[in-house]
Amino acid sequence: MDYLKALKEDDWHVVGTDLNLYAPGKNVCDKFYNCGYDSIKELIAIGRKEGFTKTDKVFTASAQFAHLGASLFAEEFSIP
Repeated sequence: MDYLKALKEDDWHVVGTDLNLYAPGKNVCDKFYNCGYDSIKELIAIGRKEGFTKTDKVFTASAQFAHLGASLFAEEFSIP
């Protein structure tokens, strides 16, 4: 996953989620959680565990429902 590798090269800490335990970007992530993009409560629990704040960023390269989950996650942590 070129975009994840680029983030790592720029020294970003990458936390990934996917229901697929064999997700292509899993091994590039600093942390990886087996979680669906639409599991909002679980995503927020992961965000709290990882210490997300408004200075962090959220990104998805997946389907529409993943964008919805990412936007609700960002709203929870006041990420613009």
